[in-house]
Amino acid sequence: MEAKEKAIELINKFLDYSNDDYHDTKYQHELNETRRLNAKECAVIAVDECYYEINRHTSNDNRLKRMQYWREVKQEIEKL
Repeated sequence: MEAKEKAIELINKFLDYSNDDYHDTKYQHELNETRRLNAKECAVIAVDECYYEINRHTSNDNRLKRMQYWREVKQEIEKL
């Protein structure tokens, strides 16, 4: 999966859990933006956890390639 696709997938997964209980349509745009930003932050945290696990449990042969992939995913998340 390409880094951008993975970034979108992660954000969408967290967006599902970033719900709002306040349904005032006057502020709906702001609420949607807040939900999107929260989902992006959660996705970045998930990628940071991947970095941590790769460093702990991956041989040097695979580490650089996997780290580069997750670094690209994180960059794509930040662009969205």
